[in-house]
Amino acid sequence: MYELTMNDLRRLGKKGNATVLLVNGKRGELRADGLYYTRHNAIIGGVYTDAKFRMDFQRAISKIKNIRVADKLVAKRYSQKLVATSLYEFSKVPDKAGKGVQHENHND
Repeated sequence: MYELTMNDLRRLGKKGNATVLLVNGKRGELRADGLYYTRHNAIIGGVYTDAKFRMDFQRAISKIKNIRVADKLVAKRYSQKLVATSLYEFSKVPDKAGKGVQHENHND
């Protein structure tokens, strides 16, 4: 079993389309700089409104119950650890050309 780290969360956030379910039942989304969640009926300047809050990865990793990318479960909390599913392991392969190690052609 592979336990997710803060770098894994950051990587999922950079890829995009990653949603999380927190242990308190709220939903949020992972981005490159943290976990964003919406609080409904927040009072700002005496007015009720919806407000988005950012939580850094260090605080968020202990509050995440599961992570989905494009409606596929990639991680879930299992005995106090955030564990990756097999879908996360497959997603580690780079999906875009030009990313990763660049090889030079030395056939001069």
